[in-house]
Amino acid sequence: MTQLASLGSPGHPGQSQVVSLATKHGKQHQFDDPFHRHLGWSLCVADIDTDAFGTFTPETPRTLGASATAEAKARAGMFETGLDVGLANEGSFGPHPRAPMIACAVEIAVCVDDRHGIIIGEAHNTTDTNFAHTTVRSAEELPERFLEGTRFPSHGLVVHPHQGTAPVTKGIHDLDRLVTAIEVAAGASDDGCATVQTDMRAHHNPTRQRAIALVAERLASRIATLCPSCATPGFGVCEIVLGLACERCGEPTDLPASRVSGCYRCDHRQREPATVLADPGQCPLCNP
Repeated sequence: MTQLASLGSPGHPGQSQVVSLATKHGKQHQFDDPFHRHLGWSLCVADIDTDAFGTFTPETPRTLGASATAEAKARAGMFETGLDVGLANEGSFGPHPRAPMIACAVEIAVCVDDRHGIIIGEAHNTTDTNFAHTTVRSAEELPERFLEGTRFPSHGLVVHPHQGTAPVTKGIHDLDRLVTAIEVAAGASDDGCATVQTDMRAHHNPTRQRAIALVAERLASRIATLCPSCATPGFGVCEIVLGLACERCGEPTDLPASRVSGCYRCDHRQREPATVLADPGQCPLCNP
């Protein structure tokens, strides 16, 4: 077995090793199982403040994109632990690009492997998120449907002044604390309003925990998949080619026509064409 292949392959976990995981919000609970199962890896949680790379609240804006932030977290964790392989996750939340009334979540997970000079990444996009926010002058203005939609109290809430960055109260899971936080934040805001938003930190958001577990599973599985040509870990989808033909008229649609898998180190590529045609309901000509 080559040095690269010793990282692991499907059904044949690699040599047991310890890798860094950069998190302060309990993500080891989502990463531990898939990385042990696919690769035989154990996690060392890096003692770093990942909030320094950006928060979901006004205190610390994220200055890098999600992938770059995840890589920066992983490298910080590697530096702190002295390990040469590091894992990290970053999430982004906002309106769906094609349906702005629907919230969308994107989870990025990366593995930085300095032994072999590669960075392996995976993503998970989903509309299964409780991401939301609203502005109120008092707790009495807070709609019941907002609390139901955010899945409170099992999912935490955050309250801060509508105009201003402090005070910020996080991890709210009971109504009394929520009422008090709104009063304090509204009193500190120049316009007398408080922003109430979902707490998107993993340890206060069970829905996000499920999404992180999915992207961690994808990443571990990808690392365990070796390039058929050079045995570098991480062989997987690197390009999606759109243009799947319509079943009725044969014209191209916006659906994937094929997926291309590639290697992080060599030029080896494999194209997997779609095995079905597009439903006419997805065709811009048949269903304009």
